[in-house]
Amino acid sequence: MQTLLEILNQSWLLVLQASPYLLFGFVLAGLLHTLLPTEKLVRWLGKPNWRSVFNAALIGTPLPLCSCSVVPVADTLRKGGASKGATTAFLISTPESGIDSISVTYGLLDPIMTIARPIAAMLTAFAAGIAQNLWGGKDVPESEAIKAKAETDHCHTPEPAASSCCSEATPEPAPSCGCSSEASAGQGSSESGAAQRKPLLSRLAGGLRYGLVNMFEDLAKYFVVGFLIAGVLAVVLNEYDPARRALNSGWAPLVMLIAGIPMYVCASAATPMVAVLIAQGLSPGAALVFLLAGPATNAASLVVLRRILGQRAIVIYLAAIVICALALGYAVDGVYALSGIAPRALERMHHDHTGFDWLSWGAAVAFMALVLNGLWRHYRGRWAAGRGPSPAREEVRN
Repeated sequence: MQTLLEILNQSWLLVLQASPYLLFGFVLAGLLHTLLPTEKLVRWLGKPNWRSVFNAALIGTPLPLCSCSVVPVADTLRKGGASKGATTAFLISTPESGIDSISVTYGLLDPIMTIARPIAAMLTAFAAGIAQNLWGGKDVPESEAIKAKAETDHCHTPEPAASSCCSEATPEPAPSCGCSSEASAGQGSSESGAAQRKPLLSRLAGGLRYGLVNMFEDLAKYFVVGFLIAGVLAVVLNEYDPARRALNSGWAPLVMLIAGIPMYVCASAATPMVAVLIAQGLSPGAALVFLLAGPATNAASLVVLRRILGQRAIVIYLAAIVICALALGYAVDGVYALSGIAPRALERMHHDHTGFDWLSWGAAVAFMALVLNGLWRHYRGRWAAGRGPSPAREEVRN
């Protein structure tokens, strides 16, 4: 019982330290989501060249999407015409970093890691995207394949002219019949235009709802698990010297890489765990390896990557993450060594919370309320679906 209470106490101390930065990050994340809708991204990511890959890596770095929520966005971008390299870069940089994770990194770690983390995510994404363009095979965006199929089906099938969108009255077949595609494009444009015509206050309110409600619905369970694991690590490492000595091993970056690749962790929720490990002796570079590999390598993103880009894309994707994570991890350790600066993870926690801090406690209570609301919203739908009446029961009842 004493150990359990100590774990909960350590977890609560982490929540107190991180909550103001997390709330600030999620507010910015929601506003960013409102100001940068998906439709605007496609125009910058279409061509299979280094510029589109750079744009995807740059745009994805601050976006507040985890590995699960980035998958449908990347799928939409690919179908909208984004190149293979740009899609790969977006799938890597977006979950590895974000406004929310950058904010909590500053709160729990130090300025060097706060700067190194998004830069490392962007460099990894850029390298993977370029490798995808070079060795990923022929790049035919899904939008072009769908368009070509529509042209073949509508324009070249032997049907009467009256039933075809390309009538015989037309001297030459148009480059694209576009009956359905133009209608849907017009509908999408009108919907996008309607969204843009919303009042600014309405858009800002929608952004806040996205950041403080929708995002927590996706991430609440990971925050609970992440903070509890961080509390367990703090207690274990304080009491067991062998575990603490293992963090100083030269094999630590490889161990963190092996741990991070199969494990799904969201970028923000992984930060408290890493902060505890750094405070107990793990090098910042090894921690960065985990922060790069963990969020970007989960089963969902790999399955979608295989479906929309092909089998070869997975090999390139994983190889780029492994090579770049290790190289950038050792580079960050070199920066700390050359500068003579010691990592300062959690240094402020024990100084700032010796007394009652109204700001930290208020932010922590608000954060926990948002987490509980997110858990309720996430599992309420599943519970209701599981208890809903089946068609057979309805038929019998009628």
